[in-house]
Amino acid sequence: MEALFVHEAGPEGAPAVVFLHGAGLAGWSFRPQVTALRAELRCLVPDLPEHGKSRAEGPFSIQDAASRVADLIRARYPLIYLVSWEEQRLDAILADVAQNHGKSLLTWSVTRGLSWLNLAALGGE
Repeated sequence: MEALFVHEAGPEGAPAVVFLHGAGLAGWSFRPQVTALRAELRCLVPDLPEHGKSRAEGPFSIQDAASRVADLIRARYPLIYLVSWEEQRLDAILADVAQNHGKSLLTWSVTRGLSWLNLAALGGE
């Protein structure tokens, strides 16, 4: 398993933001947001398996993507912010990461507002 392609921008040591694209897209879809935030935040923009510059990495699965995103985060930052276009896909990836590391997950969504992700309903604790 090769590492995912990750575009990084912004000052080393700044708070980190991880941008997760939706199906059929790639990290390029966050170019305007990265341009706006890179002066103050460390922006990490991975291309998920079978997308963009990680196209050869696959096949795509939520569990594999979650593991790779967790490895990316763990290797670099203790605290991060995540941004995604797809709520259900992001919820599945984050729920898997949280379950595997015994963490709670607080989410915010334009459509749902602020809420605790119910890990019990997803087969977690």
